[in-house]
Amino acid sequence: MLAYVREHYPNSSTKSIAAHLGKRELQVQQKAFELKVKKAPGAKGRSTDRWRVLDEIITLIYADMHNDEIMEFLGINHADLISRACLLGVKKSKKILREVAQRRAVNFDTKHQFKPGLVPWNKGMRGFDPVLGRGLYRNGLGAPHAVPIGTTRLRGATPQFPKARMYLEKKVAEPSIWVRVHRMVWEQANGPVPDEHIVVFKPGQYTTKEEEITLDRLECISRVEHAHRNHPMNHHPELVPIYQLKSAISRQLNRIKKESKETA
Repeated sequence: MLAYVREHYPNSSTKSIAAHLGKRELQVQQKAFELKVKKAPGAKGRSTDRWRVLDEIITLIYADMHNDEIMEFLGINHADLISRACLLGVKKSKKILREVAQRRAVNFDTKHQFKPGLVPWNKGMRGFDPVLGRGLYRNGLGAPHAVPIGTTRLRGATPQFPKARMYLEKKVAEPSIWVRVHRMVWEQANGPVPDEHIVVFKPGQYTTKEEEITLDRLECISRVEHAHRNHPMNHHPELVPIYQLKSAISRQLNRIKKESKETA
């Protein structure tokens, strides 16, 4: 069985091998995997003897015949012909490619090409609707979902981070400039936030109510300090061994992947 699979698996269908050996297709595939035998280029996907014969013909005539002639000769459609040619790795000869280019040049219609100096009929008619006979946009016309300056909203959670903390934002300028309210409160009292720093709520002082966001609830800290505060180990010290174990497993997996790529 092993010798038969090794000899016929690359170029024969798994179904025919299984029928010959009286085995299931899955068993044949498992034996091929154990023997490290793979399908030959172009053989994968051939499930009938018909395609085996057609593939041999396509290999012989594809380079020196036009596709429409091959399709008529073999009785197959364009999609099947192209897919089989890609699987078999055959390409058109330079002679056929030149003939295809000449055909396109002869049949190319220049009537609808743009000519030098042509002025388009809708020049200067931005947003012009030929049915209404006028433009669709008016000066000062805003978007239907636009809101006035001073509007507040809650933002923070996203589809990628659905459990993220929500923060209150306020629209401060047009067209759509929003700033977090707690940052505005801190900057009004202390000026611009220094580089590599952020404004956050003090521990236990978080709120989304505008009237409760006051200066005594806020502080400006560095991004490094913010990262330390929010590290899971600081919130759950009992999980430290688990995080260390996870890191060790990740390092080993990365090492195995790297070694497998180098040996491949």
